[in-house]
Amino acid sequence: MLLCAQYVLPITSEPIHNGAVLVRDGAIRDVGDAAMLKLRYPDEEVSDFGQAAILPGFVDLHTHLENAVMRGIVHDVPYATWIMTMRELSAKMDVADWYDSAILGGLESLSSGITTVADITTSGASCTAMQKLGMRGVVYREVGAMDKRRVDYAMRIAENDIMHWREEVDGDRITIGVAPAAMYACHPSMFSKVSEFA
Repeated sequence: MLLCAQYVLPITSEPIHNGAVLVRDGAIRDVGDAAMLKLRYPDEEVSDFGQAAILPGFVDLHTHLENAVMRGIVHDVPYATWIMTMRELSAKMDVADWYDSAILGGLESLSSGITTVADITTSGASCTAMQKLGMRGVVYREVGAMDKRRVDYAMRIAENDIMHWREEVDGDRITIGVAPAAMYACHPSMFSKVSEFA
């Protein structure tokens, strides 16, 4: 299929005015002047987006898709107040709420041109949302434990989640890993356990 628009922005070269992108089997095969590509590939279906720009998807390297629903609810307050409010509100959410919020976060990303994310989650809702929305990225299972005696248990639960999530997603698009929670939520030994697993 030839995707045509007033501008094609290849990022690695100058913008192409009245450009086109040839996509076959889910991969970009050619980029250039629309008239030339139409001549080169006369049998290709053409989608012309008119006065638009075609460019690569953006990447956001730190997202919490499942927290999208919190925007507008938790206002700009000191961090300690914000984190406590987030914890209180999060405790009221169930599995369906986390999923709906992750879908909302994914849709907001896509509408902004973000197609690839590095997401941090404890619920796994972002895995399901990214899979359903066709997004790419890395999902990190956040793990933490302040009590040293609970570190191994927390890691076992996280490892089980990771194995399960890996079965649920397209491994060519979504990679599942592990990341420690914030420093204030982890015993120091948690960091070495996460490093060993990774």
